[in-house]
Amino acid sequence: MAATFARNHPASAVTAFAPNLLQSETSNSHSPNVYAIRSPNMNTSATNPLSSTVYAATVQSPKNKNDATPLSSTSSVSPVTATTDNTPSSAADTKNNTLMPGSTVLYGGMTTEEDLLINVNDATSAAAQREMECKVDMTYADRARASLSVTQISSPSVSDELGSPPSVCSANLPEDLCLTELIYQLTGVDEELIFAKHGYKKIRKVCDTLQGELMEAEIVKHSKSFQKDQARRKLCENANIQRVAIKKVDKCLFKQRIAKIDGMVYCVEEDVVKEALVLHHLTVDNRATANYVVQFIELFESEENYYLVMEYIDGDCNLQQFTEIAHQYIAEGKLKLKAYQKIVKYIFWQLVAVLYWLHRDMKCCHLNLSLENVMLQNAQFTENDDGTVTVNPSISAKLVDFGRSELFKVKSTTASTDAESALLVAPRHEMLSFESHSGECDVAKRKFIENEDGTVSVNPSISAKLVDFGRSELFKVKSTTASTDAEKANPFLCTKHEARMEDVQYLSPRQYQEEAFDARAADMWALGQMLYACCVGAPLYASMADFESDYSIDDDTDVEDGGDKYMNNGFWAIKHNKLKQYLQINNLTKFVNAKLFDLIDHCLKIEEAERFDIEQTLRHPWYKSYLVKYKERIEKKSMSQQERLKEQKPKLTLFPYYQLQY
Repeated sequence: MAATFARNHPASAVTAFAPNLLQSETSNSHSPNVYAIRSPNMNTSATNPLSSTVYAATVQSPKNKNDATPLSSTSSVSPVTATTDNTPSSAADTKNNTLMPGSTVLYGGMTTEEDLLINVNDATSAAAQREMECKVDMTYADRARASLSVTQISSPSVSDELGSPPSVCSANLPEDLCLTELIYQLTGVDEELIFAKHGYKKIRKVCDTLQGELMEAEIVKHSKSFQKDQARRKLCENANIQRVAIKKVDKCLFKQRIAKIDGMVYCVEEDVVKEALVLHHLTVDNRATANYVVQFIELFESEENYYLVMEYIDGDCNLQQFTEIAHQYIAEGKLKLKAYQKIVKYIFWQLVAVLYWLHRDMKCCHLNLSLENVMLQNAQFTENDDGTVTVNPSISAKLVDFGRSELFKVKSTTASTDAESALLVAPRHEMLSFESHSGECDVAKRKFIENEDGTVSVNPSISAKLVDFGRSELFKVKSTTASTDAEKANPFLCTKHEARMEDVQYLSPRQYQEEAFDARAADMWALGQMLYACCVGAPLYASMADFESDYSIDDDTDVEDGGDKYMNNGFWAIKHNKLKQYLQINNLTKFVNAKLFDLIDHCLKIEEAERFDIEQTLRHPWYKSYLVKYKERIEKKSMSQQERLKEQKPKLTLFPYYQLQY
């Protein structure tokens, strides 16, 4: 199974499809040993509790890494006095104890409980590093530590990235010092070094994710790794990318396919390795419609984490946040509803255009569409002199978070289209047509009978036969033992299920019931929920209680017969085709005009066969003005994309397509 293979052997899966995509830090032959020195059993001054003795290490740059001598219990160093103003005394400037860039020293022996790491590698360029002097920035924890020891930290070299040769710290220590367990997990220094190794500098943590966290970082363009990577440098320069978003994923959680939230363990369908492959395919090997998909940059790993690097979306505003702010302005009378609806139409036209490209051309489904997973650029609200507010008309959207996305393998011929494929599953009456034919009718069977009173009746024994099979075809459909007729004909059938405690409205009915579903139809359901929430300012329903309570309601209960007591249940309204009444009873009709309601209603059909697909949505009257303007461009893009995919066909044979599981 490709998906299972990718999870158990991620490096192999990545290199098979995209060589050199995954870069590992787990076997770096150039990684030096960085030693942290801690002072044992130091007596603290009663009058100055922050005064202590620390030990400085001498930095060496051996020609061969094997020449480096690890710290031993027979070593010794000279002390450096640390005062309350965090400034080392001149004792640190001894000839034999000079700190150099590239070394990391752990200070100890103070009234601290936690060890203190000092990173003296502040160089921002090769020239600056050669000229800089040792700078020690000391901070202190809260409590005293009774006994401190020496720690060895294994991490990648930053100095070779910034122009200096790899360095190894060694020092002579008192006899009672010894090596202890690695502590880089507790300090975060190892991660900073790994980032620097790849030419990034962390700016801040943006938020937690299901299996890790999302960080913002800047590109250090003068670093050797960035300069040597011509493809990455060209990609960032062409897209004018200055900052990146780095998605960190814990390998242990990834392998177990779980997430831990507030002490609870959840099964998740996130796959960062496959996400990297999908984004690489969509944005590097190909180009998304108007760049409406977040740009992939690279994927690398350490011993404990994966790091997926993507472009950082300026503005840091998602569609959920934008909707909340806009409706607040509408409620205050500062933003006109019609002006806002115009902006919403423009944003969703962009989403529909890129989904058309994903579904129809790339055979890719996002499977995690939500307001939070649409990032906006130029989403500024401008306050005018008269107190009103307007939205920047240059606002644009980008789809992010492809961690659950899948590519589906659809076999097709040169001339086949999605419409032709639909013939395989079309109801029989849709494949029949009646035409006029020459020849005499069978009088005995089809004669019109004139009655005595002058009226005419038709012979009740009339019968029909299909003729003219000159264009008929038989279709060969491969099937498996567990497949049903619908499954045989639908290559987008999917069984990826994930329990959610929130945002349940984005799960289609079949997803929620853990039944096999059409992945494209699932995306369309989520799109309909997003459109409703944007227009109205609140989700149609937002909890499992709303979803599940429907099954205790009599299907025959009508609004006129007292069913209005259920009209606060959005899902019940959808299931019973009462969405219009739901809007009326809840005084929400002002947010949705007739055309918009028709689009939302068709995207939220319970039955997948009745739900709008992406092409029907694209051609809906609500988007008429945009379709007239961009139709030719969309068709041209689709044709060129098909040609490009033909060229990539040999490479795509290695791609881990989704495989249906029961």
